[in-house]
Amino acid sequence: MPEPDLVYKATRDLATLRLALAIIGVVLLNAGIGFAQEYSAERTAESLPAMVPHTCRVLRDGERRELSARDLVPGGVVILCADGGLLS
Repeated sequence: MPEPDLVYKATRDLATLRLALAIIGVVLLNAGIGFAQEYSAERTAESLPAMVPHTCRVLRDGERRELSARDLVPGGVVILCADGGLLS
């Protein structure tokens, strides 16, 4: 019959090994989820410029004009609807 100290040590070593494997598994899972979220966020950030309107309606010299968004200047008057859309 094995000595009680050896049985206890073997059980403790097995429990330590299981705990170490569980911690490594959680770390790897966390790294995988973090990578997937970062990749998704990057793709979303790259697609944002396509959603930005390239033209806008402004009031210049007393009349409404449709200009390129690049031609906006500080202090310019942009025409918006109450719901946030551009007036036609």
